[in-house]
Amino acid sequence: AMDGAREVVLDIFSQLKNGGGLDTKAVNSAVDSMVSSVFRNRDAMGWLARMRSKDDYLYSHSLSTSVWAVTFGRHLGLDKDTLKLLGTGAMLLDVGKTRMPDHLLRKPESLNATEWKLLRLHARYGAQMLRRSDEELDPRIIEMVEFHHERMDGMGYSSGLSGDQIPFLARIA
Repeated sequence: AMDGAREVVLDIFSQLKNGGGLDTKAVNSAVDSMVSSVFRNRDAMGWLARMRSKDDYLYSHSLSTSVWAVTFGRHLGLDKDTLKLLGTGAMLLDVGKTRMPDHLLRKPESLNATEWKLLRLHARYGAQMLRRSDEELDPRIIEMVEFHHERMDGMGYSSGLSGDQIPFLARIA
């Protein structure tokens, strides 16, 4: 399931980076596989995600985030349909980073104020990309992408939401 899902993530990010649409069937298939695996064995996918080290951080991070979100959602007792939304949104959280300059994502030193301000735009960029996609996505997925850096105390970004203002699935993310 991990290898198949990783290939899907690679394809998704590549298509979106090049201005293409989102292949929701492929995303749903990968997430279905992960959700089924989490239902069969709650620890297996989590351990695989933790042990897996790939060269490209963005892709492996997206996959791992999806696995952990689904695992946490399962722990919370969410139903299978909600877990699929959660897994899909988590897989796409950082899709806006495909619009960031490569040197910014790979910079080994701390980012300066200007670079940090630019990087923080990735959540909004990602939501815009998904809204413009040819495929119609559940709005909760787009909310996850847009608001995944909000914080309960209002100190997150991009909108400064706090507490219950943050959509439920974005809070999990």
